[in-house]
Amino acid sequence: MLGGKRVYIAGNERGFIRKVFSARIFGLGNTETSVLPNVRVWVMGKTGMSKTNSMDMKKDFRQRLLERFQKQEQFTSGYSPLFSRMCGIVGEWLLQDGDPIGKWLVTVTAGRASFDVPLLLMAGLHQNVLAKGSETSELAAYYATADCHESLKDSDLPQVLRQAISLLQEDLTAFIQTASVQTNETGRGLCWLLPLLYTPWQKVHLVDLGASAGLNLLAEQRNYTLVDGDNSKEIAFLGQGRKAQFVVKCFGRCVLPTRTTEAVEVVSRIGCDKVPFYLQTKEDEYTLASFIWGDQKERMTRLQEGIAVLRDMVAKGMHLQLYPADLPQGLDAFLTQHIPATPACPVVIYNTYLTNYLTDKGRSLPLRIHQWATEQKRDILWLQMEISRNELQPPHKGWVLWQANLWQQGIHYKWDLAWCHPHGSPVHWLPGVEQWARFWQQ
Repeated sequence: MLGGKRVYIAGNERGFIRKVFSARIFGLGNTETSVLPNVRVWVMGKTGMSKTNSMDMKKDFRQRLLERFQKQEQFTSGYSPLFSRMCGIVGEWLLQDGDPIGKWLVTVTAGRASFDVPLLLMAGLHQNVLAKGSETSELAAYYATADCHESLKDSDLPQVLRQAISLLQEDLTAFIQTASVQTNETGRGLCWLLPLLYTPWQKVHLVDLGASAGLNLLAEQRNYTLVDGDNSKEIAFLGQGRKAQFVVKCFGRCVLPTRTTEAVEVVSRIGCDKVPFYLQTKEDEYTLASFIWGDQKERMTRLQEGIAVLRDMVAKGMHLQLYPADLPQGLDAFLTQHIPATPACPVVIYNTYLTNYLTDKGRSLPLRIHQWATEQKRDILWLQMEISRNELQPPHKGWVLWQANLWQQGIHYKWDLAWCHPHGSPVHWLPGVEQWARFWQQ
């Protein structure tokens, strides 16, 4: 009962409540309500039953979109001033009911998760910038990836951004409605590379959940320099890459491994994604690169280096194996059907910033992987860099928890290794990393 009126909620989504949102229902004020997708809400009062119209639902989605752009503006302010300011500008448009870009964005993104929309809109624009499209010729002047010369504080940026979106509206509509957000942060391969070097294993099968183009499956062929976060002193070098690529700032105590990457052979490189991203054309490369923030030229260089490693591997006759799988429900079949039985060496599974995109936020992954791992007669290692969904709180908003789960001889072990930025650096070590090192020294 709300204000003396009864609220009925109807909808269907496989029998479970999936979303929570604040809805303004017929003058009752903001009411926190658990609802299903495609809900219909009626309010019973003296005049009988009235159905909320589409305008009410659009207002609610508009609010969720606004909050997403505001969160991205806040989170990226210290990492990508361009992305942050552009999200802030779009957020201002969403605050104005009559703004044409705001109205368009609400209409064309209604079928998407609000979390994806800022990423897709900015990627669609960046893709055109990278392709040197005429529609974004003026906007490109603000992008470091296009050798920018304009200041982000330029008062003309809102109008330049509006013009670019208006000119690209048809293409952006198709992109936002059909594209998948792509993982292009090739520094995240550290997630599996460093922990693996503590083990005595000589051969492993490597599995990436949410692989996108699969570039992090090649991490041992890159170059990672671990440095002391307090004084920038170099403390470790990982990978076979010839020149410095990723610099990882580390804070806290950590016992580093003594093995080098040459000591471990990856006998198969397997990945899955809802929509695997196969790098076949130059346009594919533009699309993958477009999800990099436009003022982060160094990250763009790292991505291009990763693509070059992939091209070199293919030229030598080796290939990644990427399979479509709709996680989490498709995980069981993927593990059963696509993990090689031979050679019978350990399997290393990893995922980085995947769970935020899953319908259950990854809550079912531990049980699904545990059930599969306990049936195996070989060691299974599962590594994650994901948003913590337990009582542990990160030192900085938005950081992820680096965890290791090991199934060995029927026993399940678990370690919290570190907190880190979603891109892999900086890293704040937790006591679990020293426990992990001691485990393998026994």
